[in-house]
Amino acid sequence: MRSRTLITLAFPALLAISSQSATAQSFFDDIESYNSGTNLDGQGGWRGWDGISQGLTSVSTAFAFDGNQSIALASGGGSLQEFDLHSGQWIITTQVYISGGNAVT
Repeated sequence: MRSRTLITLAFPALLAISSQSATAQSFFDDIESYNSGTNLDGQGGWRGWDGISQGLTSVSTAFAFDGNQSIALASGGGSLQEFDLHSGQWIITTQVYISGGNAVT
């Protein structure tokens, strides 16, 4: 039986992306607005790799940087949010919690 490592992206109820260009744009994702325990894929523009949801990314109340919810990834899981960025300078801000005894490789 394969064990699963849980990595929680403890967004302060957000994934913030902002531009430093003259025509500043920003993206803010309020993870607090999603139902706890649900699959993240299909909510707020999130989707599984290659558009296929594996159900391994969920909205969790286990840890949170700010607010009550975060995104939890089970081993082998992942979801993505695509952006149509072709120029300019961009800043991406997140918080990541990795439980003790685990490592990111």
